[in-house]
Amino acid sequence: MISKPTVLVLGHRNPDNDSIAAATAYAYLKNAIDPSRNYVPARLGPMPKESAWVFETYGVSAPLAVPHVRNRARDVMTTPVVSIHKGTTMLEAARLFRLTGVSALVALDQQERFCGIVTLNDLAFFYIDQVEGELGTGGKGAGLAAMQTSVDAIVDAGVDTCKPDDLLSEVSKFVLIPPYREAIVLDDDRHCLGIITRGDVARAGKREVILVDHNESSQSAPGIEEAVVREIVDHHRVGDIQTSGPIFFMNLPYGSTATIVAQRYEVCGVPIPKDMAAVMLSAIMTDTLLLRSPTTTPVDRDMASKLAAIVGMDALEFGARVFRSRGGDEHTKTADIIGRDAKEYRFGDHLVVVAQYETSDLQSILARSQEIMEAMEQKVEARNYDTLLLLVTDVVAEGSQFLCAGDKRIVERAFGIDLSQGSVWMPGILSRKMQVAQRLIDNA
Repeated sequence: MISKPTVLVLGHRNPDNDSIAAATAYAYLKNAIDPSRNYVPARLGPMPKESAWVFETYGVSAPLAVPHVRNRARDVMTTPVVSIHKGTTMLEAARLFRLTGVSALVALDQQERFCGIVTLNDLAFFYIDQVEGELGTGGKGAGLAAMQTSVDAIVDAGVDTCKPDDLLSEVSKFVLIPPYREAIVLDDDRHCLGIITRGDVARAGKREVILVDHNESSQSAPGIEEAVVREIVDHHRVGDIQTSGPIFFMNLPYGSTATIVAQRYEVCGVPIPKDMAAVMLSAIMTDTLLLRSPTTTPVDRDMASKLAAIVGMDALEFGARVFRSRGGDEHTKTADIIGRDAKEYRFGDHLVVVAQYETSDLQSILARSQEIMEAMEQKVEARNYDTLLLLVTDVVAEGSQFLCAGDKRIVERAFGIDLSQGSVWMPGILSRKMQVAQRLIDNA
């Protein structure tokens, strides 16, 4: 049975709830309407607390965590491998070569662990050497005797091995260089998972992805330039992702990517199950801050109402539960506050990062402002950012505290504020996309 090509459905780095939910719900939809491929929801970071709560509550599996979208050994290896035990006779090995047509057999010990390979060339040379040696002394029957010898005599343990998640670019270096023409893919217990030949390297295609909730390379998976982007579903500004041909690109100015995904269910005539409705409703409620954000549209409100009906709960009540699932802020790690939902933007020569942390208890965060600022300055220096702006958004007071590290001038100029004292309260600022990033772009 030929396996279907895999397509990763990915949200952005430092995923928020919308990114996680959109990837999950869109992968479900694509699997329902396109049986030619296997669509797998994936994520580029840990699950936010609210996402974990919704997924656990409604029995949904978390998206696959992936570090990059570059080709790995597992993506190109031939499997299953043709193997023999090292005690097998040469004759049995020869028959297996003839039956399968392979040029190398994987040799295993009694515990099924890899111990080397047996190549057709090595078997042939061994046979010839034995026959020629016997003929030189005038004897007969050397060929038959040779074929009763254990293949252990010609097992080559020097072949290169690799792990399934090793980069193909590294594995191919020793596959393409003599004397070996293959690499063996092993798990941690040295069980053979597959074999990579020169042919596998030559035929290797690019990994296929669908991007949701972003369309900028700086926010996407490492190696995105090596992948094939098949679709984009987003609600942000148009970025710099390039494709080799036309693709399905849906970019709508809604408050949540999940709203767009839910609309796609309706357009495609696919009923929304309760678990996917809960996942998408949670994303709409968090991304629009309980429908209070200026990014909220009538479409978001209408879709939230439809999804809430499927879930069987009032939308705002459901959203409040999602927010409460985040827990208290006093135990949240500083690194999570400044990095949980951070996006990079390049404005001319400036690399600016805008992070957003939503809370219903602003004072508990401000009480830690010194340690947060110190961590922000360290991050600016370590990552070579020009500016790091943190919005601590109070969903109750409906505003954001601005904390800024690095070059503060771009933020001060855009908002007409003075950040020399460390932070400034900005009433009414709830949306990073519409109220912050856009003003930074316009004033860069």
